[in-house]
Amino acid sequence: MPRISQINKFPEEEKIAIYSLLIPPSLFSRIETRSGVSRYDDGRFVFVRLCCQPGTMEMSLEVTLESEPDPLFLIELSDSKDYVQLQWDFINVNDPDSARFATDVDPSGGSRWLNWAGRNIPEEVRALEAGLAPGQTRRGLKLMREINLGLDKFCRAVGLKSIALEALFYHTAVHFERHGYRYFKGHRMMSRIHELFQPGGKLYNKLRSEGRSSPIRFAVEAGPFTTMSSMR
Repeated sequence: MPRISQINKFPEEEKIAIYSLLIPPSLFSRIETRSGVSRYDDGRFVFVRLCCQPGTMEMSLEVTLESEPDPLFLIELSDSKDYVQLQWDFINVNDPDSARFATDVDPSGGSRWLNWAGRNIPEEVRALEAGLAPGQTRRGLKLMREINLGLDKFCRAVGLKSIALEALFYHTAVHFERHGYRYFKGHRMMSRIHELFQPGGKLYNKLRSEGRSSPIRFAVEAGPFTTMSSMR
C-alpha cells in the first residue's frame, strides 16, 4: 500500500498520473491545451506545479493562472501517523473572475497568514457585504463535491481508508460536516459555539453589538480547533 512518501519515489510519469486524480474535472473544461501549451477560457496561460520530491512525506498540486495572485486550485496532502489514513493539510480554490478582497493582509500590507492578532476590518466588511465567509479573499468555484470525489479516487487507488484534516474556522468545520466528515475531537466545542450563536447567546449578541451588525472575526482566536475525519 503506497503512501505519499512512497509515491514520491515513483518515476515522474507515474507520479503525475496518480496525483492528477486530485484535479477537479470541471477545471479541465475551462482549460484548452494545444501543442503542450495550456490556456484558460479567457486566453491566459495556465500553469500546473506538482511538488512531490523523493524523500519527503508531503505533496502539493497547484493550478495557477497568468497574472493572478491566487491559485485556481491548490491542494496539499501528507502522510498520517496512521498507515491507512491520508492527512489533508490545505485546500485553496478561487474564482479568477470574482472580486478580490485584501483580508489576507493587515492595513499596512503585512501578511496575516496564521496571525490572528491583526485584522483588516475595512476589507473584512467589504468581503462580508459581498457574501464571502471568514478567511476568503475571493469567491470560490463550488468544487467541494468534485474535490472529495478526487480524494476518494486517490485513496482507492493507493489503498488508504480515511482522510483527516483540521478546520481553521467554525464555518469550515460545518462545511466539512455536510460533506460526511466527523470529529476526532472538537465536537463538544462546536456544539457550544453553535449554542452561543443562537438568538440571545453571547456570540449572537456580540455580532449585533451597539444595535448594528459587526464584522465576523477573521478566525477563531485559538487557531486550529477541531480535527475531522472521513471514512472512505
